[in-house]
Amino acid sequence: MQIVFFTAEGWQFAEPEGVAASAVTKVTGTLKDLIKVANQRPEVILIGGFEGGESFLDRVKELCEALPQAVVVVHSKKSDVDFLMTAMRDGVREVITENTAEEIGGAIARAKLHLKGQSVDTGAVQSQKIGFISAKGGDGGTCVVANIAAALAKDEKNRVVVVDLSLRYGDVEIYLTNKSIANNLMNFATAVDRLDGTLLELMTHHVADNLHLIPSPLTLEDILKIKIEDVEKLVDILAKHYDYVLLDVGTGLDPISIRTWDKLDKLVIVSSMTIPSARRASQILRLWEGMGLPAKKANILISRAGGPSDLSADDYEKAVGKKIWRTVYREFMGIQQSLLKGIPVVDIKPNSKFTDAVMDLADEWNGKPIKRKFSLWAFLGIK
Repeated sequence: MQIVFFTAEGWQFAEPEGVAASAVTKVTGTLKDLIKVANQRPEVILIGGFEGGESFLDRVKELCEALPQAVVVVHSKKSDVDFLMTAMRDGVREVITENTAEEIGGAIARAKLHLKGQSVDTGAVQSQKIGFISAKGGDGGTCVVANIAAALAKDEKNRVVVVDLSLRYGDVEIYLTNKSIANNLMNFATAVDRLDGTLLELMTHHVADNLHLIPSPLTLEDILKIKIEDVEKLVDILAKHYDYVLLDVGTGLDPISIRTWDKLDKLVIVSSMTIPSARRASQILRLWEGMGLPAKKANILISRAGGPSDLSADDYEKAVGKKIWRTVYREFMGIQQSLLKGIPVVDIKPNSKFTDAVMDLADEWNGKPIKRKFSLWAFLGIK
């Protein structure tokens, strides 16, 4: 594998462990020189030492277009959502913010895995890995993912796990349980190299026997301990032990959540029919397709339908450029009761339009109808 480190004068990448020096060509220059790297036909290019402005992104885009099969990794201290979206839409595979031997080595290892088209053996379980992203805050994505998980788990043959990847503001647990939870995503990420089926059973929070939960961290200290590669490993491990791995990424477009996109069988964009949500949903779709991911795997789910909205269904579809896939209806009282009791809406309001829409979706993914069992104990918050 031929690797090029392209850096500004006076700046250099840390030396990665386990990467032969003969495999790396180091080039220094200005942004105008970047396109010349294409003449060497490298498979992996790491770019560092430049200010992440518009001119920088234009030059990087030019290189990505010249080498569409290469993996381009950018080091930048600038990591806001707009920069990340633009860079990855232009063809950048990964944006890293640290310059350490471990970080550089990890980026090269991930690039190598991508180039070889390898996938982790998921064992006997044919897991479905489904990501949920809210177009905007308040669009109800977390409520949707929690209730779809509960709906899928009504089939006792299904093993379902929900992972909250909304690191700063994750709260999926409040839609599923009112019990205290011992472990969060940080505990799983830092223990990922020794996770097995037994340890997963011990560490995950059991909402039900076949519905498990991994919540987001509660503190900034815990968030900072989570590494991208550990979350990727965790998703692969969960896929060996669960039929459905549901990832709630909230409204975030951060390096950790985006690095899981490659692993997804489906991406569900949860949106209301408002102008800001339509605009953001369109951006997410463009980013998804810009990363070379299949358009058919990304779908639009309209939430909280039936209330006031800025757009009609036709106008929304024209604005986003994609047909609406599913619609989930608003259920104000049911959601309020759900939050107070820590019980899914599909259990509290089993005959509502909200529950009908969620159960129909779960039936589709399940491949057969799921019996809509009603538990009085669950309704009363006893179980």
